[in-house]
Amino acid sequence: MANSFIDNFVANLQPAEQRAISRYLRKNISTGEGSKTMEVFEALSGGKAILHSSKMALNKTKSRIFEMSLDALMMDEEFISGTYCEFDRVHFEVKKQILLCKMLQQNLTKNKIGTITHILNQVIRKAKEYEIFPPLVEALIFKKFILGGLGDSIGFEKATKEIDFYSKCNEALNTAMHIYHQFILDATTIKVNSKKELYNNLVFSIKKIEAYYAETKSQQVNYYLHIMKFALSEQKKDYPNAVKECKLLIKLMERHPSVYRKKRVGFAYDNLSHYSVFVGDLKSAEKYVLKARTYFTPNSLDIIICYEVEFFVSFYTNRNERSEELIDHLLTYPTEVCGLFRKAKYTFFKALLLFKTKNFKQSLLIVSKPLEVERDKYEWNIILRILNVQLLIELNKLTDASRTLEALRKYVERNKADKKIKERDRLILKCLLEMEKNNFEYDPGNKVLSKMHKQLSVKNTHVSWEYFTPELIPFHDWLSRKSDTGKSGL
Repeated sequence: MANSFIDNFVANLQPAEQRAISRYLRKNISTGEGSKTMEVFEALSGGKAILHSSKMALNKTKSRIFEMSLDALMMDEEFISGTYCEFDRVHFEVKKQILLCKMLQQNLTKNKIGTITHILNQVIRKAKEYEIFPPLVEALIFKKFILGGLGDSIGFEKATKEIDFYSKCNEALNTAMHIYHQFILDATTIKVNSKKELYNNLVFSIKKIEAYYAETKSQQVNYYLHIMKFALSEQKKDYPNAVKECKLLIKLMERHPSVYRKKRVGFAYDNLSHYSVFVGDLKSAEKYVLKARTYFTPNSLDIIICYEVEFFVSFYTNRNERSEELIDHLLTYPTEVCGLFRKAKYTFFKALLLFKTKNFKQSLLIVSKPLEVERDKYEWNIILRILNVQLLIELNKLTDASRTLEALRKYVERNKADKKIKERDRLILKCLLEMEKNNFEYDPGNKVLSKMHKQLSVKNTHVSWEYFTPELIPFHDWLSRKSDTGKSGL
């Protein structure tokens, strides 16, 4: 259908959007057509089938609903005030005021110049306060030529200097934003840079943004400077300093309306939660992730990620009941919202929780079925295979464990030249192969196994265990329990 996008648009409206559109339709549709239009809107928003005698008439109604929906989202004050942060509302307002000035200019008279100048002065003051540079430059240019027309040479020159300065501010902000997003691409999506290159790029980028901030004193530029600084601390694994930078960023946003965004504060608390985990302050980590959740839209991906972080914290603190509540909640989100890979990841986390609570059969049922995480042939795939071997050992299915372990050995062997396979995972494989020699029992007298166990247990080396990786249960902890009990590793 040509207008199927309208069906998808209306069916996936947020509750606040739906209410705003419903108010607008009831207010602006004539009595005669109102009931039918509302009937179609309510059916579309509820995902229900629509019975209509004329397909053409139905499509016209849908098109009208779509056009009026866009108007509603732009004009409904209750929706705008309840949805958008102060910065966004001011941004919308100054753009509308500039448009109003342009409309007044079309039929310009001497009596209107004072009104236009008054509106432009309001725009300039607000745009400076919130550092909304493009409308600010546009308003200054508008005012400059009005002043020129009035023969005000001093005002004309002052406006010219301000235009040059705020144009530089805008350029500095755009560059800072570009640097930040390029870093995110390099660190996550593209992954073309080595860790050393990524680190060097960060150092260079910070110096560049620092120079821009020194020149402009723009708090928006300063915002990106803080982000890059705690990103550098993260790269250096200097998590105490990352915590410090995160807290400074939150204070910056609280002080300056130009950088405050509700979502940004949520992200800052989310990062603060992560870094608190790394410094071992799990109590604060939970407090910060719960705080982060209050800044995000319900049922959004941001909220889902907050629940995921809380799951990690609960898992690390051995609060198994809360971990189960959280992972079961995460699994209720449809794939359309959280994505196929993330959904599979949560299924795997469920298996890990079952393994941790000694529900080995149920855990094995999950990992025995294909999961989307297997497509990540390095980190996730290998940990999934290792868990499979561990479960078979716990269930005393030693023949199956040997067969599964051999498949893992061949897999790693085929990819031995690939540096993406972690050294820790290679060492875990060697441990399991060494255990296999003794029917997967831990022999304290096996010096080779004991040495590898010690290597895996030590902190801050290239084979150390890390938080927020697929290896939620440290392999060396499982191995320690095998050594202590001689039976179950948990």
